[in-house]
Amino acid sequence: MEPPPDQLAIHDVLWRFMVAAIAGAILGLPAEIKGRPGGIRTHALVSLGSVVFCIAALAVVGPTSENLLRVIQGIASAVGFIGGAAVLRGDRIVQGINTAASIWISAAVGIAISFISSPILGILAALVATAINWGFMELELKLEHRRQGGGGESGTTDAPAGRTRR
Repeated sequence: MEPPPDQLAIHDVLWRFMVAAIAGAILGLPAEIKGRPGGIRTHALVSLGSVVFCIAALAVVGPTSENLLRVIQGIASAVGFIGGAAVLRGDRIVQGINTAASIWISAAVGIAISFISSPILGILAALVATAINWGFMELELKLEHRRQGGGGESGTTDAPAGRTRR
């Protein structure tokens, strides 16, 4: 007969699951707001999936096994395929690279939440990555507008794709 599971360990695992899902959702917010694929659900699931794989590996091989590195490598490779699906190619234009990078970071955040002593640091990492996404997106739009000969602060269109900004 198996001993009953340690309640503290179950609470810790559930806490890490929730933190990973929230961190992933934060990372997917910019894509969701822009109406792009790979938004909140995708990022949350990638981050949660990474935690599940890592915690399962911890349970099977133990916290000091070198095999944990193989799990991390496997996650990074698998997420590369998901990120590859986010990159769409058109007429000499490559799109979706930022979404692919965000999905990749979402997996890394999930991995970190699995192994670091304070999983809340995963939320911090997600907030920093999201701030980079939004902050640099605005900067890129302004620079592109300038390159197009606009100069000032019109801010009504996203020049590279001709979309109206929200």
